[in-house]
Amino acid sequence: MKTIEEKIHAIQNLDDAALEQLADDAGVAVPTGLGDRIRENLAAAALAETAGAVKTVSPQRRMFRRILAASLSAAAVLAGLVLLLQRPAGPEDTFDDPALAYASLQQTFEYISEKVRFGAGMAEEALPLGERPFEILKNINEK
Repeated sequence: MKTIEEKIHAIQNLDDAALEQLADDAGVAVPTGLGDRIRENLAAAALAETAGAVKTVSPQRRMFRRILAASLSAAAVLAGLVLLLQRPAGPEDTFDDPALAYASLQQTFEYISEKVRFGAGMAEEALPLGERPFEILKNINEK
């Protein structure tokens, strides 16, 4: 019995006339419905391609997305730590005058309010970037 390699070698060495004779050989049984299944699969592939459903993501791109998501998360944590460590120095002494104490307290609250507004603005700007890793993970899990 010939091995597959021997059969392939024998077919490759045939001339055009012999190949046509093999193709015209009616002794080879074609499974019933094969043509219909081929047409259905081709139509489904064409439909999927036009619908954009066939999206393959290479392993390198997946790794890049994961690294990007991790680096964005690390940058957000680092920014939070920097803001946390930049606290202003508090008053060095207690106040004898209640009006001075109230003015200092009001100044401190204004400073806190400014920092909260700044942090809220940063969070609002970073929100789309923060949602991106979840979209990436969702796309990875769907595939």
